[in-house]
Amino acid sequence: MKARVAQAGIVPIVTVRDLQDGIALVDRLAEAGASVIEVVLRTPQAPAALSAAVKRHPQCLIAAGTILDAAGVRTACEAGAHFLVSPGLAPDLHEASTGSGLLLVPGVQTASEVMAARRLGYRLMKYYPAEPSNGLVVLEDYANIFHDIVFMATGKIRPDLLAAYGHLPNVAAVGG
Repeated sequence: MKARVAQAGIVPIVTVRDLQDGIALVDRLAEAGASVIEVVLRTPQAPAALSAAVKRHPQCLIAAGTILDAAGVRTACEAGAHFLVSPGLAPDLHEASTGSGLLLVPGVQTASEVMAARRLGYRLMKYYPAEPSNGLVVLEDYANIFHDIVFMATGKIRPDLLAAYGHLPNVAAVGG
C-alpha cells in the first residue's frame, strides 16, 4: 500500500456533493491516470460514490477519507474501500480499523502524535493540516528524526506548493 501511494505521488481527494457528479469526477481522475483516490465520507452520497469507484476502477486504490470512528470504519468497509484515511488517531479508531483488516493512514501533526502512531505500528501517516501548520518546515525536520515514517501531506496545499512537498524525502504523496 505504501509503495502504491508513493508511486502515485498525488492523491486526489474527492468530496461528493452530488452522486452522479462525484462518480463522474472519479471517472475523469482515473482516466487521467490517478491510481490512488480518496473519497471523503462527509456527505450522505459519499459511500455510494466510493462503492461505484471501486467497481468501476479496479486498477485504482480507493480510500475512504475523514474516518473518525468505528461507524466510519464500518461504512467504509461496506462501501468496499481499499484503505482508510483519518485526520487523527484515537484508540477506538485504531481498534476498529485493526479489526476491519483495512490499513488506516492516521492523521498526525505533532512529534508526540507521530511517536504514538509509530508505537502502534503505523509507518504511513497523514500529515494534516499541512499548510496551516507550516508543513514544509515541519516535515523537513521530521525527515531527520523519524527515518522509518512517510507521510501523505494534505490540508490547504496550493498547487504552487505541490512540488516542494513532493521533493521532501519523507513525503510519499500529496493530497488535495
